[in-house]
Amino acid sequence: MSLTAFVRLQEVTARLKPFRPPPPRKIDAPLKVAPKTKNWSLVGTAFDYFLRFEIKRRAPHAKDGMWTAEATHILVSNLHLSPLLKEQVAFCGWKDYELVDFCDRILHEAKAAYSAFAKTPSPSSSQLAILAGHAIRLARLDAIYRARRIDETLRNDPDPADVEDLLALLDLVPFENLLHDANLLLNPTFGDSSRLVAGADVDLISGDRLIDFKTTKEEQMKVTLLDEIFGWYLLARNQRRLDGKFPEINKLGFYFCRHGHLWLKDASEWTSKPGFAELEKWFCEHAREVYSH
Repeated sequence: MSLTAFVRLQEVTARLKPFRPPPPRKIDAPLKVAPKTKNWSLVGTAFDYFLRFEIKRRAPHAKDGMWTAEATHILVSNLHLSPLLKEQVAFCGWKDYELVDFCDRILHEAKAAYSAFAKTPSPSSSQLAILAGHAIRLARLDAIYRARRIDETLRNDPDPADVEDLLALLDLVPFENLLHDANLLLNPTFGDSSRLVAGADVDLISGDRLIDFKTTKEEQMKVTLLDEIFGWYLLARNQRRLDGKFPEINKLGFYFCRHGHLWLKDASEWTSKPGFAELEKWFCEHAREVYSH
């Protein structure tokens, strides 16, 4: 389970519902980049990587968090701890050591490309396309960790149409709205507080803003997204109580990648509602109770 699964538990959803910002929940921008293939989920995860790579290039002071693909490498290196995944590895025709070596190679090549890219003042279109390909390969590894499943296209080269999709999405990004001169955390976790829900990370903390990237083509914002970002905020507050160096979050938002739109709200839209203190205490206590089992 994860934060996403936790906030979808019936009793948690019921407690969070009164705190949601009121309708309308329409994404206040037109769809500007339509998907080029049916690989929507894969492209969405790949763009999380690709956008963070470009943020690091533009803002060298940004601090990298651990990639989910790195957690995948750790997982497949210890398959005996996950019998179900071990079963699927065999079913898909992989040898254990082959999958470990494969993940190691994907990570090694992606990190080398990322390191070189971050030092490139003006990357060419071909350099961007190569890095987009690495982002797609990393996204396939993410599914192993998050869903405990092997993507059937794991060994395939990236679809050129998906690479084009990523490049078009990157052209759309209003970087001036996402960057911060001092505090930029890429894919941060919430330290010890992430363990309350067996793992939680967000795409970006920029200044006092917590921002997640969403590559949806929908026109409406799902209420599950609002519950998710509120859950991250509660974890961030808990972590700041444990560690005063963790950033204070005052704004919550989503960057809707296919719309080029940053949706941002003051945290007071949640915290000013009656019962917030009780909800905050219950949220952490209930997470401990659920995950203790």
